[in-house]
Amino acid sequence: PQSYKSLSTLPPLWSATPSRWQTLHPSYEYKFWSDDDNRRLIQNHYPWFLPTYDAYPAPIQRADAARYFAVLHHGGIYADMDIMPIRNVDPLLEKMDLSGNEHKEMIVAETYNLGLTNALFASVPNSTILHRFVRELPSHTRPLHGFEMFVPHFAVLLSTGPT
Repeated sequence: PQSYKSLSTLPPLWSATPSRWQTLHPSYEYKFWSDDDNRRLIQNHYPWFLPTYDAYPAPIQRADAARYFAVLHHGGIYADMDIMPIRNVDPLLEKMDLSGNEHKEMIVAETYNLGLTNALFASVPNSTILHRFVRELPSHTRPLHGFEMFVPHFAVLLSTGPT
């Protein structure tokens, strides 16, 4: 899946991204998630998280959290809109199927000097590790213990992502 406020508000810079994913991955089901779709997913399938979701002060926190739930629920690949594929990702995903990797449920990209990122990741549906991760999100809503307003970008990093 990919997500943004809505398809109609997608910036021109990213307008070719959805079709590029679809062209390079013709056998995949492409799903675009609007902000409304994201909230509906949480409300319908993860109502325990809705108070946390609605309380996030920054829209990016809701977008970050929703991507985890979309992939948890449906499985698949999540890619930020600014990630334009240059080739099919099947060879990367096939690494999950190699002998000795039967228990691997996720592939997560790494951001240099920051750690794991939520800008690009893949998971099987109902991944055990992703389920544990989303269960932890409510405990990170105030990662700076009241000082979030002084460093809001850092608060986003520590509460929902990208690292």
